[in-house]
Amino acid sequence: MSNIPDKCSRCGAPIDWEKGAYSTKCSFCGKTNYLKNNFLNQFKSNFTLNNSKKILLNPISLCLIILLPVVFNRLIIQANKYKRFASAYLAEKACEEDESKLRAKELRVRCDFKEKNTVQLISYENKVINYKLSGETKKNIKNNLSKSLLNKSDKEVKNIGYCKYSQDKKSNGALHEKFLSQIKKFNSDQTKYHKKSGYYRPISSVLFPYREEAKKFYNKRYNLIASGYPLDPTGNKIYEKDRSTWNPHSLLPRLENKYPHYQFYESEDYLNFYSEMNTIRKIKIAWLENFITEKNKEFAWNLVRLHNSKESKDCLERLRRNDIGNLISMIEKSPAMNKCEKELAKKENLLISKDNYNSSINCIHPFVKGNSSILSNIEFDLYPTIPKYSINNIKEELVEDIKLTEEKVFIKKYYLY
Repeated sequence: MSNIPDKCSRCGAPIDWEKGAYSTKCSFCGKTNYLKNNFLNQFKSNFTLNNSKKILLNPISLCLIILLPVVFNRLIIQANKYKRFASAYLAEKACEEDESKLRAKELRVRCDFKEKNTVQLISYENKVINYKLSGETKKNIKNNLSKSLLNKSDKEVKNIGYCKYSQDKKSNGALHEKFLSQIKKFNSDQTKYHKKSGYYRPISSVLFPYREEAKKFYNKRYNLIASGYPLDPTGNKIYEKDRSTWNPHSLLPRLENKYPHYQFYESEDYLNFYSEMNTIRKIKIAWLENFITEKNKEFAWNLVRLHNSKESKDCLERLRRNDIGNLISMIEKSPAMNKCEKELAKKENLLISKDNYNSSINCIHPFVKGNSSILSNIEFDLYPTIPKYSINNIKEELVEDIKLTEEKVFIKKYYLY
C-alpha cells in the first residue's frame, strides 16, 4: 500500500512489517519507521528528533496549543472562580472569609449581595501611568501663558481696553430708565398683591437676578420724621401708629384708604376734625409719593452699578476662560495625550468582559478632564472651575504629566447557592 514504506527512511535498507503494526524498526540502523500520513506518529518522530520547528508546524501540535489554555481555564481557573454552596448563609460566610484574607494582604475587596442566588467578591485595583509633556509643548504653553490675560490683574486688563463698563450717570441714562420702570412695576405688583391677599409677596421675577436686593429695598424702614414727613397738627400718629420708623410702601396704602373713618361720627367737632385730618392726609400722600419716587431713583442707580460690575466680572471670566481653552487645546493635541489615548483604547478592549463590574480608565490632566473611558461612570466639566487666578499655580499645573488612571473593578469569585 502507498502508506506503507518498504525501505528505511534513514539507510534505505528493506524493512519488514508485521500485520496491524503502525511502526517497525530497521534491522540494519535501528531507525523506527512509521506509516505515512500518520500525524500522531509523525509528531512522535519529530519529538524524538527534538525538532521544535516540525513540532510547531504539525497540525496536532497546533490543535493542542490552542485547546490546552482553554481546557486549563475551564477545568482549573473557572473551578476556583465558581463555587456552589447549599445555602445563602454558607455562601456569604465563605465570601466574607475570603474577603478577610485578601484584606489582610492590603487588597481592596468587598462582598456584593445584589445578584439573585449569588454572592460576588468584588476586587478593586488602581494603577497610574505617567506620560510626560515634551519640552517643546511645555515651552509653547509657557509662551502662550505669558501673553494671556491670566497673567494680568483685572485693572491691567481694563487699562488695555477690555471689559470697561462706565459707572457715571451720563452714559448709563438708558439703563437707569430701564431699571426705574422695572422698579415701578415691581412696586405696583407688590401693592396689588397686598390688596388682594393681605400680605406682601417676598420676591418677584421682574427684577431677576436682583430680586433679593428688590425685596430688601421694598421692605426697608425709614425714619420719615427725620426726612421731613408731615405729622398731624396735634402731633398724634393716627395713621402711622406710635413708631419711630415706617415702611413707606406699606404706609402709603393706609393713607389712600382714608383710614380712620371719622365720617361715621355725627358730632360737628368730629366732622371738623375729620376735615382737618383729611387735608393732612393728602399732604402726607403727596410727600410719600415723592419720597418713594426719589428712593426708586436711588435704587435704580444702585442696580446700574451692580449690573455693570457683574457685566465686567463676567467679561473678564469669559476672556480668561478663552485663554485657558487655548492652553487646554495645546495639551489635548500634545504627543503625550496621543500616547495616553492609544493606551486607553487598548486597555478598554481588555476590560470589556462579563466579569468587568464597573471599571474606569481616564486620561487625566489638571486642566484636561474630559478624556474618560466609555467604561467610566465619571463625568467631568469641559473646563475646570478656577475661583482665583493664581498664576503660579496655573504655571505648575499646566506642565504636569498626563496620567492614565486605571481603576479595575471586577468580579473575582462567584459564590452560588
